[in-house]
Amino acid sequence: MEPSELAQARAEVERLHAELERRAIERTAERALAESAARQQAAALDRAEGALRASEERYRCYFELGLIGMAIVSPANGCVEVNDRLCEILGYERQELMGMTWAALVHPDDLAGDIRHNYDRIVAGEVDGFLTPKRWVRKNGEVVHTNVSVKCHRDEDGSVEYLAAMVEELAGLDRPAGRELAAAGEAGPGKPALSKRELEVTRLIGLGRTGKEIAAGLALSEKTVSTYRSRILTKLHLKSTAELIRYALKNRLAE
Repeated sequence: MEPSELAQARAEVERLHAELERRAIERTAERALAESAARQQAAALDRAEGALRASEERYRCYFELGLIGMAIVSPANGCVEVNDRLCEILGYERQELMGMTWAALVHPDDLAGDIRHNYDRIVAGEVDGFLTPKRWVRKNGEVVHTNVSVKCHRDEDGSVEYLAAMVEELAGLDRPAGRELAAAGEAGPGKPALSKRELEVTRLIGLGRTGKEIAAGLALSEKTVSTYRSRILTKLHLKSTAELIRYALKNRLAE
C-alpha cells in the first residue's frame, strides 16, 4: 500500500472512531435525559398521588364529621354514598339508604315542586345547584324539616353525573316547609330557617360572647364560628354583628 493510501486509511479509521465516540456521547446524553425525565415523571406522579390521597382524606374527614347530613346521589341509581348524620336525620341504616331515590325520601307534598323547580332546571343546564327548605319522611313516618343545599357535577357532555347534597335539620318546626322560618318566627321570602347549631351561635352572639368564647363553649374552631356567623347574616339578610345582636334580643333568643 502506498504511503498516501495508508495515510488515507488511517484518516478514515480516525474519522470513524471519532464518529463512534460522538454517537456514544450523544446516546449517553440522551439516555441520561430520558432517565432524568422518567425520574421527574415518577416524582410528579408520586406528588399527584399524594395530593389525591390527601384530598380524599380531607373529603372523607369532612364527609364523616357529622355536623351536617351529606349524600352523593346518582340520577340513575339513587343514593350511592351517605354519612352517619344523614342516617340519623332520616332514621335509616346506611345500607338501607344506599340506592334509595330522592322521590322515596322527600315528603310527597314537596316532591312535585322540588322536581319542577329544582331538579328539572339542573338537568336542563339552567342551574348547577340550589338551596331550599325541604321536608323529608323518616323511616318511622315522622316528618323532619331541613334546609337542603344541592350541587351537581356534570360529565363532559353536560349531563348530570351525580348530585352532592347537604342536609341541615331545623329546630322546632312542625309547620309546612313551604313557609320559610327564621330562628324566632317567620322570616321574609327567601330566608331559610336556621339550623340548631346556627340558633345556638345566634343566641351566644346575642349574649355578647366573643368568637373565641363561642368556639370554646361549642367545641368548635374560631374559623368555624366565623363561618356560622357569616352564614347566619346571609340567611337573615343582616349586614353586621351589631344587627345580629339586635335581632337576637328582639326575638328573645339571648335568654
